[in-house]
Amino acid sequence: MLEKYANVFDIFAKTEAVIVEKGDYDDYENTYTLTEIDRVTGDLQPYSGELLKAEYGLARECQKRFFCKTNDNIKEGALLRVGGRYFEAVYVADWDAGHEVMLNEVTVNG
Repeated sequence: MLEKYANVFDIFAKTEAVIVEKGDYDDYENTYTLTEIDRVTGDLQPYSGELLKAEYGLARECQKRFFCKTNDNIKEGALLRVGGRYFEAVYVADWDAGHEVMLNEVTVNG
């Protein structure tokens, strides 16, 4: 079965994330302009800050983790949109097969 996939992370890659960049802030509208930088497909899973602390020794808030192919646009602080929800990358573990990205849900506009 694995021979069908170029990357082990492709097996469960069913969630598309849009990597966006915050631009100028509009005081009147109380919003940021958002620019799409790239798109990546991966496996989005529930996660927690407690697991992040236990597995990596990091005390950071997070609710999800995202497994995907390596992408130079995904680094700590990157903003990902999944559906209508936004997440900030609070930690990125680089593996030979790709990234494991720990995500904290954030409010961008509103």
